[in-house]
Amino acid sequence: KNGTASLKQVPGGLYYINIIWHDTLVFNGSLSINSNGIFPINVSVYEQSIYVTYPQIGSIDLAYIEIYNITTGNIIGFNYTNINGFSQIPIPTGDYGISVFWKTFTIYNGIVHEPSNSSLRITAELYNFSINTLDYNNQPIAGVVINIYENNTLISTTISGNNGISSTVLGKGSYSLQFYYMGYNVGQAQIAINTNI
Repeated sequence: KNGTASLKQVPGGLYYINIIWHDTLVFNGSLSINSNGIFPINVSVYEQSIYVTYPQIGSIDLAYIEIYNITTGNIIGFNYTNINGFSQIPIPTGDYGISVFWKTFTIYNGIVHEPSNSSLRITAELYNFSINTLDYNNQPIAGVVINIYENNTLISTTISGNNGISSTVLGKGSYSLQFYYMGYNVGQAQIAINTNI
């Protein structure tokens, strides 16, 4: 856990060392041992800084980030963003897949190419969704409760204002809507989101 490997009673001399971390060669070199002690080795692992933002919201906190080996699918590292939309994950050199999740939405899928100590800025794939609830005379209705479901799971609830409009943010995908007014189910709809609507 602390990055230290212990070797006992090793004869002095020149040793060739390969260090593999998460299926990736992160050091290939030599080390001369002529005394007891700790021998630091710098490996090709970087603290990849990641910022997750969305223009209408700003920084997205509590986004869950996974970085994985593209070939094996094995997870290399994971973390959550902080209140500033920031996270750091140590990863070795190479190309890796990255997925970002927020609430129930997958908000980004991409590739990290040759990570470095520079920042990776991700704009979340989220969309503004507004609903205008009107009665049969095309007059706005305040207080309509709209439950939004994805795969039969309730993911969001919003309520229409005095102008009959309610707004929320959704990820790309298909959703079912149920409308309630004064406790009664007054309608339903199916929507597909891939742009602001």
